[in-house]
Amino acid sequence: MRRRTTGIRTPCIGAALIVVMALASACERIAPVRTLPAWVQGIYIPMFKNRTFEPEIEELATRLTQEAFLADGRLDVVPKSNADLTLVAEIIDWTSRASGSSGDKVTDRERVIIIASVKLFEPYNEEIPLAELAPIRIRSDFNIDTRSKDFEAEPDRKRDLFRRLAREIVFTTIAGFPPQPRDLPPAVDLPTIRSPGQIEVEDVLLPREGEEI
Repeated sequence: MRRRTTGIRTPCIGAALIVVMALASACERIAPVRTLPAWVQGIYIPMFKNRTFEPEIEELATRLTQEAFLADGRLDVVPKSNADLTLVAEIIDWTSRASGSSGDKVTDRERVIIIASVKLFEPYNEEIPLAELAPIRIRSDFNIDTRSKDFEAEPDRKRDLFRRLAREIVFTTIAGFPPQPRDLPPAVDLPTIRSPGQIEVEDVLLPREGEEI
């Protein structure tokens, strides 16, 4: 005679599904709160300003930032005549340093640091910014040994850096917009929101023992 086990297994399966769903919901990423005013729907992004000695990076930075806003989808990238805000960005620092060496004394790594400032203006009032966002700093290490399977050519390295910069600009614009002083009680500040770039592992390569970070 066969045993009927259906009535025993069903509750076990149901309990297992509940546990899996609970774990999945616990791991679900919660989007940061938008602090940018709700009336801002379209943003105009003119050509970045380049204050560094690294040539021809402003065009790449501008294009990738526009693409990042379009991919994010929460703000439209529009002409100045239709914009609610103008985003003015300046690349204020580009620091590149080669370090490390392989067994053949060939330099195999490069560290690049970019710092950009971002200001938001009303489209037809670009004398006093509506908001000056926190400076954005991006740092990455790259393998520059052409013999290595991890080697990245310079154009690819720059695209990677400026894609990361673009994502940080989108995040800071939408979730890091500072409140106006009149909107807060005295001596009250909003907590600092950590961006995705601050909570993820930034470096492709870890520093070697004894090397400064």
